[in-house]
Amino acid sequence: EARVLQQLDHPAIPRYVDAFLDDERKPPAYVLVQQLAPGIPLRQLVRQRGPRPREELERIAEQLLEICAYLHQRSVPVVHRDIKPDNIVVDDEGTLRLVDFGGVRELWAGTQLSKVSTVGTFGYMAPEQLSGRSTPQSDLYAVGATLCFCGSGKEPGDLPQRRLRIDWRSAMRLDGALPRVLDRLLEPIVEDRIATAEHALRALHGGSALALPRPPEACSEVSLHDDVLEIRIPAFGFDGRAKLEALGALSLLMLWMLFIFLMRTGVSRAPMLILALVTLVAFPLLARNILSRVFGSESLEVTPDRLRYQALWRGQPTRRIEATWDEVEIGDRRLRIGGRSIELGRHLSTDEAAWIRSLLVERLGAGDGDGAGTEGGAPVS
Repeated sequence: EARVLQQLDHPAIPRYVDAFLDDERKPPAYVLVQQLAPGIPLRQLVRQRGPRPREELERIAEQLLEICAYLHQRSVPVVHRDIKPDNIVVDDEGTLRLVDFGGVRELWAGTQLSKVSTVGTFGYMAPEQLSGRSTPQSDLYAVGATLCFCGSGKEPGDLPQRRLRIDWRSAMRLDGALPRVLDRLLEPIVEDRIATAEHALRALHGGSALALPRPPEACSEVSLHDDVLEIRIPAFGFDGRAKLEALGALSLLMLWMLFIFLMRTGVSRAPMLILALVTLVAFPLLARNILSRVFGSESLEVTPDRLRYQALWRGQPTRRIEATWDEVEIGDRRLRIGGRSIELGRHLSTDEAAWIRSLLVERLGAGDGDGAGTEGGAPVS
């Protein structure tokens, strides 16, 4: 703890003063001296004054996320691992300070976080911490759990759960950007949780809470107007990839012509039939893939309660599907809409497909508030 505190310089983290071994105690004790954090524990404030209003919750969230952003952006990220109301001191002006960094001492052994011990407090620690794993996103979960306590006056572990996620809506009512941020902070699966404290801060200020940033090479067009998200995946045209696939199709066609020629010359038929079968199966699939890449496009219109999908061929709709959010399941590259499965963005890169998925997952969380339809983040088969 002392080694970590020596490296930190942030107004919301009490400054390190000294550390020494007190041999006069029996048994000897290691003493850490820090700057005094004025105020009272956040838990005591809530117990004395009751659940905090939305405006104050937003200020608490902003300050905690700014502290997390500072800790997690360091060259070796510092993960507190025990953020909770007892370890947050609030002064008369509402300024927060984070204390008790005892849980960070094992994070400096290497780039991998310690799996030896479990550090955290029940109700506030993320599910992955139960197996001894901690990441910067574990702190974000703890921030979300702390906000649950501040807004409801109840321990997060005492609140009901839906799909392993704390059902904070059963204990408090919020509006604005905070509900969406809180949902993303409290995702039980790390991959579905908001990625960084910076993302959470941006979302809190009315920006996007995307788990992933837009990839630099992304070609999809995304716009948001009047709470309607529009995603358009354009046709790629006859690009380099299409040309390469066309070359492959031409090679298959030449193999077919070779098969016809060899059959007429009386060559053994068995291997030729196998070659013909492979060609007959592969050529139509490859041709279809080329044509869909060159001429096919897709569009999604996402409202707070519905999703509309369109497949287009040379700009003309060929397939339309519409469903409410409770009829939608989101996989890595597949969508199940109203019981029908579609492959979304089959020609997109892995990064761009993941980005599109994160847009939909965010919107799904904003629409239904309980994450239904993502199947816990698992891909849809």
